[in-house]
Amino acid sequence: MQPTNLGSRGLWVIGLAALTLAASSAARAQEGGGTDGGTYTNPLPVVSAEVGQVESCPDPEVLEGDDGDPHWYLYCTTGPLRADEVTDSGGLGWHQIPMFRSLDLVNWEYVGDAFDNDPATATAPLPPPLEPKSGSDLWAPEPQRIGDRFYLFFAVTNTTEEAGGRPGCNGDSSIGYAVGEGPLGPWQAAEMPLIAPRLLGEDCDGYWTIDPEVFEDADGRLHIFYGGASGGIEGRELLVAEDGSLTAPVSTATAITVGNRWSFEGAEVVQFEGLYYLFASATNCCNGPQTGYTVLVGRSPSPTGPFIDRQGASMLGPAVGGTPVLAQNGNRWIGPGHNVVVRDRAGQWWTLYHAVDEDDPYFAGFVGFTKRPLLLDALGWVDGWPVVNGGAGPSDSPQPAPALYQDQEIGSERALVLADEPGALLPLFSDEFEGPALSDRWTWLRPPAAGGASLAGGILRIEMRADDLPDEEDPPLQLLQGAPEGDFLIETRVRFEVPDEGCCLHGQKAGLVVQSDESNDVKLVLIRVHETWHTEFAREMGPVPEEYPRYGNSVIGPPGDEWTWLRIAVRRLADEERYTASTSRDGTTWVRGSTWTHALGDHARIGLVAMGEEGSAAEFDHVRVSELGR
Repeated sequence: MQPTNLGSRGLWVIGLAALTLAASSAARAQEGGGTDGGTYTNPLPVVSAEVGQVESCPDPEVLEGDDGDPHWYLYCTTGPLRADEVTDSGGLGWHQIPMFRSLDLVNWEYVGDAFDNDPATATAPLPPPLEPKSGSDLWAPEPQRIGDRFYLFFAVTNTTEEAGGRPGCNGDSSIGYAVGEGPLGPWQAAEMPLIAPRLLGEDCDGYWTIDPEVFEDADGRLHIFYGGASGGIEGRELLVAEDGSLTAPVSTATAITVGNRWSFEGAEVVQFEGLYYLFASATNCCNGPQTGYTVLVGRSPSPTGPFIDRQGASMLGPAVGGTPVLAQNGNRWIGPGHNVVVRDRAGQWWTLYHAVDEDDPYFAGFVGFTKRPLLLDALGWVDGWPVVNGGAGPSDSPQPAPALYQDQEIGSERALVLADEPGALLPLFSDEFEGPALSDRWTWLRPPAAGGASLAGGILRIEMRADDLPDEEDPPLQLLQGAPEGDFLIETRVRFEVPDEGCCLHGQKAGLVVQSDESNDVKLVLIRVHETWHTEFAREMGPVPEEYPRYGNSVIGPPGDEWTWLRIAVRRLADEERYTASTSRDGTTWVRGSTWTHALGDHARIGLVAMGEEGSAAEFDHVRVSELGR
């Protein structure tokens, strides 16, 4: 697939509203994206004198230098810098929290690792209780200056028994911290975790205690946020003793997000015009060319929530809220996430984050190990809500660089991306389900049991049976018809009826599908994940290279209280199609989300998909297919 910039094709950027964002700055060009005449191009030039361009900087966090220090400092999750940086045993080189610095937020220079176990260096090792077990890492560093001390927080993904982990368990995560004299240390880690593993039962179950985020509220109180899909994001008050030691009392713990949101993680909290905004990432960060990671946002008058999205849904609710603010858009960058929000010297807002190059997803020679290079895009505010790059998502063309000094002139404008909308209805492909039977243009792929599909009152009802949760070799229930030529938009309204009792109620899906065969499709569905409801936008591909994933997913807007509206916009280009998902809770206000590319061809079929537990049923109000209005 050839990467294509969306703006150049006019697919998303429509000039009805403009955001005033950061202006140009002059900075040197280096290997990688670099800068040229006051612009930069993703990925950013993150450079090591020893190995050259750094290929991956997962979970980036940034600290601004103080009044006497003009630098910015960047910290990344433990891992390799490049594929060709290998050890004597043939494995990838490993860096425990690599650190970088920059004068302009664009060009980054490697300056060492926070920790190592090499006695030949001056870098301190972690104390034995905090040293991760074999196969574990230090994730998601969080730098902070508190008073006259510098702190570095991090997640220990597999905590030792001495520090609160359990023998024989490999996922007891915790939060540690270290204190340093400056933003590059040297770092002296506390002997024991600040937040111990949150254990459940005796079977190695526990809540994810990862991705620390430290935030000072308007009253000067410090908070620490942490957590992931299992257990959700949690927050505690962070207390600083006179000697600089820290505590985070469990008695202050507050639930920030619901659990089971496919890795609702990577919390980032900022304050804007009296409100607090929580950015959190969802789905799989590291699924190679099928990565669908997405950043969602909610806001609250309180630093500990509840955080409510733009549609009024809570990020703590069972119909999980969160408005997409950074999602893949059809160019080469997929899975953007785990972002940090900063302001440049002129006060303009930016976000740095990692993403995956769909055309080059893995470290060379290490299929399955996803590279996540560093990206930067401008962040603006529209009606009190953040938008990235005018709402277009990750940029893949030259962009105005951040300001280098306080009174630097700003003048860059980006058009605001507008939602997809239907044009003229195409009656030959639309169905209101008002007749006594389905039209003969519909074809079942894996039909329901006899009598399992019925029409009444303009509603198509599909009842589930025991084998309707398919395995990889068995497709779900699908009701299909042909698709129109050219670009088009398909919509439905869906809800699930679920049994009052029964096991699990997990994995139920119902919604829209566009497919060429049983191995190649995109699906936009309402989905049950344990006790929560979400909207999922997924891509399936096959065949794929050996050890490559076939399936990837992202999340869109919150489900409705009863009905959820789903919409897929289809744009056909010369060598591929772009499928963009939108959802609505009321059929009027729509949330535009991520874009998957695919090559389903001119003979693709469109329709409905459903799967669920026996005793449940999916109901569809209509299928409407229209020309693409915009």
